[in-house]
Amino acid sequence: MQKYLFVPFEEKDEVKKLGAWYDSKVKKWFIPNGVNSEPFSKWLTKEHLEFVQNSKKNHAPRTTFIDDIQAIGAIVTQSLIYDGKFHRIKVIGDKGGSLSGSYRYFDDGIPHGYFRNHRTGEEIKKSYPREESYESRLTPKELAALREEQLQRMERHKKEQEEQANIVAQNIAQLLHNLPSTLNNPSDYFIKKGISGTEYTYKDGNNLTWIPLYDKSGKITTVQTIASDGAKRFFSGGKKHGSFHVINASINVQDTIIICEGFATGASILESLKAYKVENIAVVAAMDAGNILPVAKDLKELFANNQFIIACDNDYLSALKTGINPGVNYGEKAAQEINAHVAIPQFASGEVGSDFNDLMLLHGKEEVFNTFLVILKNFRLMKN
Repeated sequence: MQKYLFVPFEEKDEVKKLGAWYDSKVKKWFIPNGVNSEPFSKWLTKEHLEFVQNSKKNHAPRTTFIDDIQAIGAIVTQSLIYDGKFHRIKVIGDKGGSLSGSYRYFDDGIPHGYFRNHRTGEEIKKSYPREESYESRLTPKELAALREEQLQRMERHKKEQEEQANIVAQNIAQLLHNLPSTLNNPSDYFIKKGISGTEYTYKDGNNLTWIPLYDKSGKITTVQTIASDGAKRFFSGGKKHGSFHVINASINVQDTIIICEGFATGASILESLKAYKVENIAVVAAMDAGNILPVAKDLKELFANNQFIIACDNDYLSALKTGINPGVNYGEKAAQEINAHVAIPQFASGEVGSDFNDLMLLHGKEEVFNTFLVILKNFRLMKN
């Protein structure tokens, strides 16, 4: 049986010199019997042929750019967009709809491109002269080796991040141990927001409010500090993604779980519902809109049979200017993902506000309660 080869036209003389013969009937080169096949290894599969053919079809600078970004983790499954604007793309390690890579490519003048892998922090900023030929591209084997190195770097980076996060978490736990709670001594920020102190939040000598965050296993991960003027910070190196703070400390299997963005928003919801005798609720602060979805998914895994409500921020003033309402968009996406109900605070035209704390300060706890009333009646959480 003949061992046929996949030979690009440009390389026919090379295989001929090595001893290959040409079968004119099927129009393919083959290795004659008795000839060592080892020198022909790169032509034994279609991979090399397709590599050369694709290289010839495409604009060389663009294909070299693709090689470069794939070498540091980009996953290129369709044509890139070469309009000079930023676009998102998957990288190694992304799951679901995650797009942790960003790139832009300019094709005017001297072509040049930029790419950043937001998972690892690696980036490329490079010009691509038009005279560059396809032969200078990475071979499939070279690209595979670079991708393997990339995976190893990612694994090392992940391990280093985990080690750093553990150290930060230990330091935070020690610091909190030496701070008084805000239970009977609310911080200036809590007073400004009209909410009570709690046993599970803290205040330091600079009147900074300390709000610890935990992962789904109950392990402390980081802390958010809030100054009197509302300026918020997270401890560097801590793990915020998927971390959260339960306003009333714990979640029970019979609780309706309300997930919101900020602590003051969550405290306002909890205090308003408690004032109107709502029972069996747990309020969780995810700390920002982008963190609502990972928090919601983790809690849904732990409490699959509980009812969930996503309490969105209503960035309606921003939406009037840009047409985009981040608080509602992120909240509704999370609600759809875990089959939750949505509660959105409503404001009169011209009112400055976006969250349930703003609603409480403007119109009182009753207005917050009324926003949740229909949903809560369906859950039968109301006392007669």
